[in-house]
Amino acid sequence: MTDRRITSTLGLLALAVCFRSGSGLSEAHLTQRSILPYPRGLTGGNYMHSYYLPPPGGGGPSWPSWSPDGQSLAFAMQGSIWRMRLGESVAHELVHAREYLSSPEWSPDGRYVAFTAEDDGTSINLRLLDLRSGGVTNITEGDDLNLDPAWSRDASRLAYVSTSPNGYFNIFVVTIADGKPTARIQLSRDRHHSRARSYLGANFGTADLHIQTTRPMSIIGVTGGKFAAVGRYTVESFPPLQ
Repeated sequence: MTDRRITSTLGLLALAVCFRSGSGLSEAHLTQRSILPYPRGLTGGNYMHSYYLPPPGGGGPSWPSWSPDGQSLAFAMQGSIWRMRLGESVAHELVHAREYLSSPEWSPDGRYVAFTAEDDGTSINLRLLDLRSGGVTNITEGDDLNLDPAWSRDASRLAYVSTSPNGYFNIFVVTIADGKPTARIQLSRDRHHSRARSYLGANFGTADLHIQTTRPMSIIGVTGGKFAAVGRYTVESFPPLQ
């Protein structure tokens, strides 16, 4: 891997408190495409593109993730995943690819960094970087949107949000063994309503949104016509579907 470095113009404190920024896709940008971006995302519309999905294109540092020992930050910048050690002013590139990389999430054992790979407005997939070997493994593949990686405390499971299998956002958990995805379970299911929820607008469609995995692995979503915690439980217990 080519060693790329960049001297930071921001303090670590500013980086540590920054969070996901909107993708900023304008209406003019969308109309330049022959088709709407992310065709597998059947709900959310422009709001999803602007405020939920990882921001595309080159830009400043975003999506910071602390290492378990608190001595380094992983973050997305200019389409790659970078690392900066506490007290240093130089960031080192961990991984780059043809796709736009974002949303790094450091595993609790410090061995891996999960991240998203966005393919030019068509799909977003999850990948896993082995910090010891430098190898990258695909966690998901295909045309769906796979987002928000979040680790279990023992680093054996990774929760994420996906539009698989029908285009609506649901929560999944995959077991990670020796850096490879094995068993996969879907924790939430599509739940449809007779009409679009007017409180969010027609773009959000008639299906529930299950769009957030949070540490420590709680599941939060939208159900019954309003935002609500539909299953605030730890993934380690593998609760029944609600």
